[in-house]
Amino acid sequence: MCLLFQVTYQLKLLTTALFSVAMLRKQLSILQWLSLIILFAGVGIVQITPQKSDAGKIAASIAVGNQNPAVGVAALLACCVMSGFAGVYFEKLLKHTSPSIYLRNIQLGIIGVVFGLFAAFYNDGAQVRVSVLY
Repeated sequence: MCLLFQVTYQLKLLTTALFSVAMLRKQLSILQWLSLIILFAGVGIVQITPQKSDAGKIAASIAVGNQNPAVGVAALLACCVMSGFAGVYFEKLLKHTSPSIYLRNIQLGIIGVVFGLFAAFYNDGAQVRVSVLY
């Protein structure tokens, strides 16, 4: 299953390329499009190829409860789409807005610190208070 995840997650390259063409108006060469099509076909072939018996035994020994492969693949495809969109959108923000990357990093850092402190106090508030006081 791990190999299937790793191979399928390579579709992130395809979604990133599609979002780059749509959002950033990038032009891809014929060779680049052909490479993306071959990647997509390779992922499809891996999906339909039956697994070896050893891999099935390992997956069965790890599996706990009922698992639905269709839900797993759907979640993986959603991750690919969101990752591709996030990367291209962030590139668009950096290239087409006036604040520098340094200011953007400071903004993201502040947001990360606020959420991190909230999560720390929510999960381990008593321990955090004790360690700050002493």
